[in-house]
Amino acid sequence: MKQIFSVPEIHCSSCLMLLEGLEEDHSAIKNVRTDLIKKEVEIEFDELKMSTNEIIEAIDEISGYKATPNAN
Repeated sequence: MKQIFSVPEIHCSSCLMLLEGLEEDHSAIKNVRTDLIKKEVEIEFDELKMSTNEIIEAIDEISGYKATPNAN
């Protein structure tokens, strides 16, 4: 499953590196793409192993940023 999350606090390349670290920290996360201009993160993950709410918690834990799922 792919889900896009709005993360309005991201602003630099360090933010991108933090968020892209999610893939290394969670085996259920398959791919992370961050768009600094749109302030969004697209995450591909195994929804049988990790929920959207768990992704939001993981984003907060790794970066301290508050994320919200975008309506697709």
